Amino acid sequence: TVLFASRNNGAITVVQERVGSVLGEGRGLLRLGADYDSETKKQVQRLLNQPTRHELTDKKQKADFYDEARLELDRVLGTIGKYEALSELARSSELRFNTALGKFGADDVRAMPVKFTLASREDLECIIGEIQNAEWWKKVPLIGQKLFRGKVGKVDQAHAISARSIETQLQIAEKALTEFATDNSRGWSQLALNALEVFDSAKAAVATAEELESLGSLESLFESLMAPKDVLCECSADKFAYFLNELLSEVSREQGFQHGAQQFGDTIGRKQPPTIHAAHPMQGVLKALSCWTVSNLSACGRLPLTPGLFDLVIIDEASQCDIPSCIPLMFRAKQAVIIGDPMQLGAISNLGQQSEQSLLTRHGISSPGVFRYSGNSIYDLAAASAPSTAQTFLAQHYRCHPDIIEFANSSHWYDSSLEAVTDARSLLTPSNIKMGVSWLEVSGEPSHETTGFWIPAEADRIIEAVVKLLMEERFEGTVGVVTPFRRMANALQERIEASPIHQSILDACNFRADTAHKFQGDERDIIFYAPCFHPSMPNKHKWFLSSQKNVFNVGLSRARSAFVVAGDKEALRTSGIDYLEDFVSYSDELKAGRPNKKPPKNMQIGHWEPILEERLRAEGIPVMGQYSLGPYWLDFALISGERKLNIEVDGEQFHKNESGMRCQRDIDRNIYVKAQGWTVMRFWVYQLRDDLEGCVNQIKQWWIETN
Repeated sequence: TVLFASRNNGAITVVQERVGSVLGEGRGLLRLGADYDSETKKQVQRLLNQPTRHELTDKKQKADFYDEARLELDRVLGTIGKYEALSELARSSELRFNTALGKFGADDVRAMPVKFTLASREDLECIIGEIQNAEWWKKVPLIGQKLFRGKVGKVDQAHAISARSIETQLQIAEKALTEFATDNSRGWSQLALNALEVFDSAKAAVATAEELESLGSLESLFESLMAPKDVLCECSADKFAYFLNELLSEVSREQGFQHGAQQFGDTIGRKQPPTIHAAHPMQGVLKALSCWTVSNLSACGRLPLTPGLFDLVIIDEASQCDIPSCIPLMFRAKQAVIIGDPMQLGAISNLGQQSEQSLLTRHGISSPGVFRYSGNSIYDLAAASAPSTAQTFLAQHYRCHPDIIEFANSSHWYDSSLEAVTDARSLLTPSNIKMGVSWLEVSGEPSHETTGFWIPAEADRIIEAVVKLLMEERFEGTVGVVTPFRRMANALQERIEASPIHQSILDACNFRADTAHKFQGDERDIIFYAPCFHPSMPNKHKWFLSSQKNVFNVGLSRARSAFVVAGDKEALRTSGIDYLEDFVSYSDELKAGRPNKKPPKNMQIGHWEPILEERLRAEGIPVMGQYSLGPYWLDFALISGERKLNIEVDGEQFHKNESGMRCQRDIDRNIYVKAQGWTVMRFWVYQLRDDLEGCVNQIKQWWIETN
């Protein structure tokens, strides 16, 4: 059972509409609140009627497809996990093998006592000699296509007797070497142990390489992820709808359920006293209707104050939520997920710091820490209280056009921590507005009124653009206008209502002109932004713009396809407000051509990347190193017309996480790069070391075929 809550009613509406659009009317989140109680009561009564078997059967086939795809995805992920573990084991086995070999040489074999049988000495001397003289272990790709054992057999036909399997050699030498290891009086014990370690580590490397090869290539495993993921995306809505229907069908037959449900239905819309209930009729209803939503302030009197009533409470837009209104919600749940963005708008407190300090002193509270009400949100409290293992940064950004979110990803806010994975091809494209960031140049005198500060020329220019977009171009996407100041927002809304645009068209495009505070949690295909800056504006308004940079970030990140600024660019360029000045420079760079993105200063380059690049250039292949693609940096890019090749060098330092495994991020990266129309070639450092020419030829063949 889940309760979704927020102080931000707009965020609740957006989530409720999205869930409803997927599951169908009345099957999403059931909402409680003054404006919603009546309709929710009707929905509850309707849903509690037992569903027909047809309703269940209609969704069952896709629900079964979903379950099968889930199992297949788990199987592939399990295989990838096994591959990762074996890759790390192969790396450590090779390290162990080389370390042991460095401690033991052919000269040591010759120096062994006569007591060591002649046959065993010859076998041991031959294989150790071959290892050292031919240096064949350096040619063995433990994670490549050829097996360790196969290489042993091809060392030298003249020494066929020494080319047996490692296991056989170990059997021949083990007994005699073990005897030496226990003969401390002769001083050969460590020598014998070293020899055993060579054989034992080689044997482990063989076993690991064989098991790795049996799993297939990691690239093919990545490919096999796509099919079940596609099925999950296609069938998830039907799966959930089927689950809810089936749940209703089963639970509604339970004894006493209908009576309890009727009791709860009667309480909807009635204020309930804030009394703690050990049991409540809603507990029975939750067995069948498991997903609910309420604003923080509407919970009181509508949801029973029963501890652990819900399995999970999700508090959204948590940076806007004060702590006191969230505590009763968390009391009603067994677990809580707090979702918020400290780079957007924070909670607004009407309690001044001096008044708060007086209250703290009166009640003997000396160090409230992050529980201090006037300066902290529930997000601040959760971020300071939850262990790092319980915190997740949602780095991948799917909403905005890359040019839009790129500025939000600057040092003013996210400092390159976001990964823009938006597929720009899926965004709605207006006919006469540039995708990404654009500018409507306008300058005008400000208006200082008792109701607030605004710039009429900016409002007029935006309304003109909106009228053209909706009336002449008949844009079918969603449109909004954001501004920092309430008076400007009111003027924009008044002007649009007085414009020739019919209300039905405004409703269809979900038009709204408002401040950023009212837009947080929402989005539009096109956002017009009125910065409302003028050099002569009152200091208090200029201070607001300067100190509340997150207001701009909210406005910017509401736009999916286009963010259109209507303002005086030159005035903003010298405004003294750092993020606005930087935004003007950024928009200039975009107009001149997309800014050259520089690799992060801490980006590491592997040992083999320069070697591979040098060989490719020697072959006349024009690879580009550290090529920027969306949120990612490609090791190498090779472009021939419409065909594009991404070449990746996988090494243990740069493509694994703290435990030495490949990161899930690499899987997402592969999917993203291929979705942009690229071919991907991956080479392990072992492959480059053991067969550099073969790797170069593979790339060269692709280049020849495309030209």
